[in-house]
Amino acid sequence: MKLALEQQWTKDYENRLQTVGLTYDWEAKAPIGSRVVVLKDKKGQEIQPSNEYEVAVSNYLASGGDNFTAFEQGRLVESGPQVVTALIRHIQQEYPSHSLKE
Repeated sequence: MKLALEQQWTKDYENRLQTVGLTYDWEAKAPIGSRVVVLKDKKGQEIQPSNEYEVAVSNYLASGGDNFTAFEQGRLVESGPQVVTALIRHIQQEYPSHSLKE
């Protein structure tokens, strides 16, 4: 997780990840690759590098999209629908009178 968070910053741009159930502190002036200084779970406990955690990400990020190659190092437990397919299904459920096709 720390490696993925570190990949938010490159020499040319910042590409921030949205997190839920995970908080972290970072130092803007630290060298790229060493900015995340504190990483905690939703209970406020520090993330332990030796522990295994579940992370939910889009198929795009899981395959290294947007240069988040750290996600490729994880173990795929379950694969879900593509994000666009899930969005269409949600809209169809919320607004059944509207016509959207996958």
